[in-house]
Amino acid sequence: MPRYLPDLAGTIEQAFRVADISIRTNAGSIDFMDKDGLSLVDISAKKGTFSGVVSITDTTDSTTPITGALVVSGGVGIAGALYLGGAAALQGNLLLASSLTPAQITSNQNDYAPTGHGNVSRLRLSSDASRTLTGLAGGVDGRMVMLNNVGAFSIVLSHASVSSTDVNRFLCPNNTSVTVRQNGSVRIVYDGISQRWRIQGA
Repeated sequence: MPRYLPDLAGTIEQAFRVADISIRTNAGSIDFMDKDGLSLVDISAKKGTFSGVVSITDTTDSTTPITGALVVSGGVGIAGALYLGGAAALQGNLLLASSLTPAQITSNQNDYAPTGHGNVSRLRLSSDASRTLTGLAGGVDGRMVMLNNVGAFSIVLSHASVSSTDVNRFLCPNNTSVTVRQNGSVRIVYDGISQRWRIQGA
C-alpha cells in the first residue's frame, strides 16, 4: 500500500515498492529507483532520463506518424546505431548529413581510408591529376556511401583490383572500372555476402 509522508516543506512524498523498483513522487517530479536506492529514471519538468534499457512490449504496428506502439510528437535524436526490423516509410526528405572532405588525393590509393571516413555517408573527393582508387576500407553490410568528385580531375574506381585487400575492392558494372569525372557522383553499397563494394548508378 502507498505511504504518504509530508516533509518539512509541506510537499507530499508517495512511496511504494513493486518487486525491486521504488517509485517516488515529490513536488511534481518522479523518481524510479532500484532496491539499492539508485535512480533508474528521473522525470522532472516534463523531461525524462533513462539510465538502463527500455523495452516496449506492445506490438501495435505503425502506418502513420501518429500510430504505433511508441508515438513521439517531436524529433528524435539517436547517438548510436539504429536497427529496423520492418519497413521504413519517410514522409520528409532523406538527408545524407554526414560528409567528409579528405585531403586532396595526390597518388593512386589502395585500401583508401581517410581519417574519419568510417561514419560518414558522403565523401567529397578531389585529386591533383587523374587518380585511381583500388579499394575503400570500412565496408559493413548494407553501408551506402555517395562519392562526389569535387575536384578538377577524374577519379577512377578500379574493378576488382588486387592492389587492395579483397574485402575493400570494388565490383563495377560489366566488370569495367568506373570513372567519376569532375563534378560527377556515384553511389557505392557494401555487399556483406560478396564482401565487396558494388557500384550503383554508373
